[in-house]
Amino acid sequence: MVYLVLKELAPLAEADHIIIVIASLTKDMNDPNEIYRANAIRVLCRIIESAMLAQIERLLKQAVVAKEPYVASAAIVSGLHLIGAAPDIIKRWVNEVQQALASRFVMVQYHALGLLYQIKRHDRLAVAKLVSSMTRGAIRSAYGHCLLIRYAARSMRDERGGEQRAFFDYLESCLRHKSEIVIYEAARAICALPDVKTRELTPAVTV
Repeated sequence: MVYLVLKELAPLAEADHIIIVIASLTKDMNDPNEIYRANAIRVLCRIIESAMLAQIERLLKQAVVAKEPYVASAAIVSGLHLIGAAPDIIKRWVNEVQQALASRFVMVQYHALGLLYQIKRHDRLAVAKLVSSMTRGAIRSAYGHCLLIRYAARSMRDERGGEQRAFFDYLESCLRHKSEIVIYEAARAICALPDVKTRELTPAVTV
């Protein structure tokens, strides 16, 4: 509750008070209790200015690859919130985010995929490589598959040739996934593809 109050009252506080709060939260980021660490990260990303972000970047990068999934997810989601204000700093997290992408915890993997895409989204070739590598069975999260389906569909609109065929094969394979949300997301993506043929549509509309 204290962290929630800090987050809500921060916009009303004076600059001197904010510095004190940031110092206190930074201390909490080193606390052995994972709940304190994760909540401190969540609040910090909401109140810290981009100019001060470099001071806690090392702690945030460590949190991205933390063993505790609660802490890792908090740090990755914070990156998603901060990338608009400090893209250059968040782009330096690529190695840590890629490590998180291999996590055995499904929510950490899901959040890591979202952040890695945001980091690379202005590089069409990098996005295509990311999607291509992840469609080979590296995703364990149903939510991660839903994200990947959307990214694959976007890449298909930009790419031509072999990659496009491989992405479509992935979308089609998702129609047989055990999770209903993945099946429906894949069916929606296939139906929305430009120039899709009737025989390609049939499996999607008969799910």
